Amino acid sequence: MSPKSKSPNILVFIADQLRADHLGAYGNTEVRTPNLDRLAASSTVYDSAHVANPTCMPNRASLLTGRWPSGHGTQYNGIPVNPDASTFVRQLSRCGYRTSAVGKLHHQNMGWDFEPEQRQQILESAPGLLDPELPDAVVARREPGWDQWENRARHEAGYVAMPDDYYGYQDVD
Repeated sequence: MSPKSKSPNILVFIADQLRADHLGAYGNTEVRTPNLDRLAASSTVYDSAHVANPTCMPNRASLLTGRWPSGHGTQYNGIPVNPDASTFVRQLSRCGYRTSAVGKLHHQNMGWDFEPEQRQQILESAPGLLDPELPDAVVARREPGWDQWENRARHEAGYVAMPDDYYGYQDVD
């Protein structure tokens, strides 16, 4: 955005397993979060929210797309978000915002398999979903490796240049 623009800055923080009452801005007197408290004091803060899914990847995909897991296809951890999906980040970019992401996005697999308990729950609730002979929930006609951009081992091995317009993010770190 240009310096003269009146459009607001938009920051979205996503933290797994972080309850609101773990922040000073929400009344915690034991934990010190001065930077987040100052940011909250000068921002619009939403204090009533519900998740679309209690599991990381499906809920992040819902935040990103504004759709339920049954609509975007990421119903369980391990199913990557369709990179062509309409996302709020992509829409902000099209409206002239500079979009950046820092940290764990988890829109794709990060390089490890399901935890055994989660795998069992998936197999019980959706038999055949993890069958390697069946296609993923998101059928993508892409080059091999399209769903490995967030693989931790790749990033630990060295710098990984992320693709342009990664889910709408212009810069990813």
